[in-house]
Amino acid sequence: MTTPDTTEAEDGLFTKPIKQIKLIFWGPGASGKTTTLRHLSKSLHPLLCSNRIEISTSEDHTLLSDYLAFHIPLHTSTIIFHIVATTGQRRLLATREQIANGADGVLFVADSQPHLAEENRRSYEELCAYLEATNRSTPVVIMANKQDLPDCLDPSMVRRHLNAPPEIPVFGASALHGTAVQQVFQRFVRDVLVQFVAL
Repeated sequence: MTTPDTTEAEDGLFTKPIKQIKLIFWGPGASGKTTTLRHLSKSLHPLLCSNRIEISTSEDHTLLSDYLAFHIPLHTSTIIFHIVATTGQRRLLATREQIANGADGVLFVADSQPHLAEENRRSYEELCAYLEATNRSTPVVIMANKQDLPDCLDPSMVRRHLNAPPEIPVFGASALHGTAVQQVFQRFVRDVLVQFVAL
């Protein structure tokens, strides 16, 4: 969402003003974006979380996007987070940019396997080019996924391969086992909220 629009719900589910935030998961194919989303959907309280929506190919690759929403009730308002995991397939770059339109924050999910370092860099450069074209200050957090695998690159090496600036945090995690996923996501949400409040 490009602006912190505030609306009132009319169905009685939300009786406070609603603010909506759009979060995007971006990264190369099979880096773990959907697995991260699945873990979050299981770890979030069911009363605060919507049903997860996945649009995948027969090979379990994301075709267009995966979606999950959850809300946080505050004293004066309710914040609804819309999480969209984009496809990592090269041929669908245009759909990534369309889906990411108006994003309030981006979680870049990198694959920490050494032989996929170039794929990570390609996808990250696409993200940087897209964000630069939007001319918006969008918080980015990098999750170095698959840290459970042998011989994986540690987060500092992932940062070096991506040439990510020091102000962008890079955290190691394993979406498959859920290791550190919630901690990374909490930091991601915190950074987005800090930016969101400043608008």
